[in-house]
Amino acid sequence: MIIFSLQQQIDQKKIGILLSYVNIAAKILINFLYMPVLLKYLSKDQYGLYQLLWSLSGFLAIADFGFSTAVIRYYSAARKNRNKEKLKEILLNACSIYTVLTIILILCGIALYFFAGLTYGAKLNAKDMATMQITIPIMILMMSIGLPSTLLTALISAHEHFIFLKTSALLYIIAQPIISIFALKFIAANIPTLVCAETLNIVLITLLNLWYCIHYLKIKPVPSLSFTPMKNEMIKFSFFMFTAFIADKIIWSSGQAVLGAMSGNISITFYSLSFYLAFAFSTIPFVISELYLPAFSAAASSNNMPKIQKLFQETGKLQFRVLLLFLGGFIFLGKDFIQIWLGAGYERCFTLTSIILAGFLPDFMLSAGLPAVQALNKHGKRSVILLITSILAILLEIFLSYKYDEYGCACAISIMLFLGYGIATGIYYSKLGLGIKKYFAGFIRPFIASLPAFALFFIILDISPIGGIKGFIIHGIMLTVLYSISALIFGLDDIEKERLRKHISSWK
Repeated sequence: MIIFSLQQQIDQKKIGILLSYVNIAAKILINFLYMPVLLKYLSKDQYGLYQLLWSLSGFLAIADFGFSTAVIRYYSAARKNRNKEKLKEILLNACSIYTVLTIILILCGIALYFFAGLTYGAKLNAKDMATMQITIPIMILMMSIGLPSTLLTALISAHEHFIFLKTSALLYIIAQPIISIFALKFIAANIPTLVCAETLNIVLITLLNLWYCIHYLKIKPVPSLSFTPMKNEMIKFSFFMFTAFIADKIIWSSGQAVLGAMSGNISITFYSLSFYLAFAFSTIPFVISELYLPAFSAAASSNNMPKIQKLFQETGKLQFRVLLLFLGGFIFLGKDFIQIWLGAGYERCFTLTSIILAGFLPDFMLSAGLPAVQALNKHGKRSVILLITSILAILLEIFLSYKYDEYGCACAISIMLFLGYGIATGIYYSKLGLGIKKYFAGFIRPFIASLPAFALFFIILDISPIGGIKGFIIHGIMLTVLYSISALIFGLDDIEKERLRKHISSWK
């Protein structure tokens, strides 16, 4: 059935949140084991080239143009109103739009193939250039398969089938290193083989999601070139989402591209590993925002601004509590984690990660505003702010990287993230009437509640140093337990305590 009962939706969201954090834990643990193996097969130099290729081909991922978010928004609203004809119309337009986008992606990929050779030919040796010429077409194929897959995940998310969605994502996370290591070990230890293995994993997850859409959601997304007038509304909504995606992609990938032209593969390796660690933190708050987008969309469809404000406050506070734990863990355990994870020779990654994280923090803290402005269709100005920020970031990266290599690149990104994604975006949210002052005031109690746990853990670290992977795990568990106890005792008000009791009762 297309329409679920309210209780089913609540259960899907609860379990979806749990599975989302299972995915985060699995990704952290798997990468903890996978990255050193990958570096062993590829070496620092080849890993830098691999990241450069991803930074270039990764720009093709913006070919989604934000339509996945548009599908979730419009599909969720139509489901709420039980409008089956509108659901069919949205699906038809979505399939047609993604067909056109896939064609555009392939054409852009061909252009990228020639652009990469002209731009990096002078900096890379003949072997690296040959690897690039072989790998980029494989990446184009991978992107052309992965793009339609985003439509499938958007449809599953719009139906709020979060359990399957997060389970399939977990399977993808687990399968990726298994397939890749098998290919590197038994076929060839090079970049083209690795990318072929990643392509295979995307094919498998796409087929799984397609099967679920057909057999359980009873919808059959097929390539099409038929449009209805509603496409204009979806395109208009997606335009600013696309602008935001461009900005995000520049922030995520421009550093590697700039360093590739100015410093070389080794600098890319250190910067990429550090940026990965900093960016991994974004999955912590944004995974909750993703699950609440249908709820925000439903509230926006009935112009229920008080409900949107309430969701904004509650989502932000929940995100901040979880984010605090991970940030505390990085501060206390980050150096040891990098040492255990990557081994000797990567010590600078802690400093680089800290620099980038400092700029990311405001964006993390404001992440609950993203589904709110998307649901209200007020994300246009935010997208322009982010695009301007990303363009300025490239200029600052070029200037600072020329003098300070990966450290300059990290500082450039951090500065622009803080100014654009933090201060400017916060001012915009305030003007929209989301209640920024009340939003940040809600962080005070959780922050104060975390201090006893962090202070006690600091004393424990002084008495009992970490000392290896076993000690790291034990200390990580201790920090989590201390933080959880402190948050429950000091961090919840009476309303939240009553709500927690009700949630616990509903799980029984």
